[in-house]
Formats: sequence, C-alpha cells, structure tokens
Amino acid sequence: MIKRFTSYLKNVIKIISKPVMSILPGQLAFSFVLTIIPLIVLLTFIASSFSISLNTITNFITDNFPDAVGKLLLPLINGRGFDFNILIFMLTAFWLASGGATSIITASDVIYEIKAQKYIPKKIKSFIMTFILIVLIIFMFVVPAFGNSILNLLKNINVFESFPREVLIGYYLLKYPLSFFIIYSLLKLIYTMAPNKSIKSVSVTSGAVFTTIAWMLITELYSFWVGNISHYDIFYGGISSIIILLIWMYFLSSAFAIGLVMNAEKSIEMEENNEKNK
Repeated sequence: MIKRFTSYLKNVIKIISKPVMSILPGQLAFSFVLTIIPLIVLLTFIASSFSISLNTITNFITDNFPDAVGKLLLPLINGRGFDFNILIFMLTAFWLASGGATSIITASDVIYEIKAQKYIPKKIKSFIMTFILIVLIIFMFVVPAFGNSILNLLKNINVFESFPREVLIGYYLLKYPLSFFIIYSLLKLIYTMAPNKSIKSVSVTSGAVFTTIAWMLITELYSFWVGNISHYDIFYGGISSIIILLIWMYFLSSAFAIGLVMNAEKSIEMEENNEKNK
C-alpha cells in the first residue's frame, strides 16, 4: 500500500512539473475574476425584481467586497439598465473568460497524453465549460463566500414581510452539504468533459472531492478575512484589496489544477490495470 501510494505521488508530482501546469492556475484565475461581471448583473436583476434600491446593492458591495474591488464593480450598477453596450461588454468578458476553459482542455490533453482537439470543437466545448464555470463561481460568491451577508441583507431590508427563523436554521444546516454537492457535481462535470477522449466518471472522483474540499476551505478563509480583518490595507493601500481577491482566485485555480492531475493519474492507473487484466 505504501509503495503504491509513493508511486502514485511521484507520478502526480511528475505531471505537475510539466510546463502547461505552471500556466494553468494563472489563466484560470484571470477567467474566474471575469465571472464577477455576470455576478453583478445578476445582483442588479434580483434587485429590480424585488424592488430593492440600487443603493442597497451598492452598500452591500461596499461592505462585503474589498474597497478597491468595489470601486471597480460599482460603475456596472449605475442604473443605466441593460443596453447594447453592456451586452457587448458582457460578451467580450465571456469570450476572454473562455480562455480559462480552453487552457483546461489543453492541459487535460497534455497530461492525459492524448491528441489535441481541433480548434472549432475545442472552442465550442470551451464555451460550454465557461458557462459551467460562471455558474460555479457565482455560486461560490453567493453561498460559501457571502451567503451569510446576503441573508442578513434580505432580512434587514424586509424583502419578506416576515423572515421565518426556520429559513435561517435551514440555511445554516444545509449550507455546507449543499455547497459540497453542487461544487462537486459541477467540478466533476468539467473534469469529465475536458479531455479529448471518453473517460470513466469514477476516474475523476478523487480529484473532484479534493478540489471541492479545498475550494470550501479556501473560500471559508477568504470570507473570514474579508468579514473580520479590516486593516489589511495599512501597509499597501487600496491595491491590497485586489491582491486578496486575486490570491483567493489563484488558490482556487491551483487546487483545480492539482485535482486535474490527480484525475489524470487515476485514469492512467485504471487503464494500465485493465490492460494487465486482459
């Protein structure tokens, strides 16, 4: 058992050392940051649907996001509404964000040691994966990272005439199990789609579990930092707020890349065992 684990660990480290793996986390982090744009549009839509003033959304962003990040996001909810310029802006952001999914596909083909995919099928797949990633990152923001703050916001502005205590209890009981299930399911879907070959779903389980747990822990630390440590910009000024956000995104990306490597090694190991059993 020890010998098998040592061999597995060596192979994982060998794959991580490939040049493509040093590029993937940075590319993914950039793509994750771009998903903030549809998140803000979503918040604005919810605000208009529930007749919540934009000032309330502005205050929420100011209170929960780092100051410098908030200043970058606030112009997106200035009350102009959804127009052609915003549509072009969002489509451009989506196109740029798809570069992260393209990097995942490229890295998967390299570490699985399979033929690279053709441009058009690869781009179509990257668009689908980008949409899944956007849903995933929005969920990370709305539930694990800022779920408590959003719930308090809805309670304080009396969105519901009576805010049942049972809703709060249910949220706190289901927050982590629900987060684990949704994050795990979406990550497993991405891991399964990425390589240019049909792979067994069971081969991506270990990597998906690792990445899910890592993402939840990293996000919990980020949420605690933003909510409880208010003087992190003493030495570096407003730029530190952006740095904290980027560090969170980079750690998420790094955990994702490690999970991808774990899946590749597991898949290769399963194929070798199948060959031996024939």
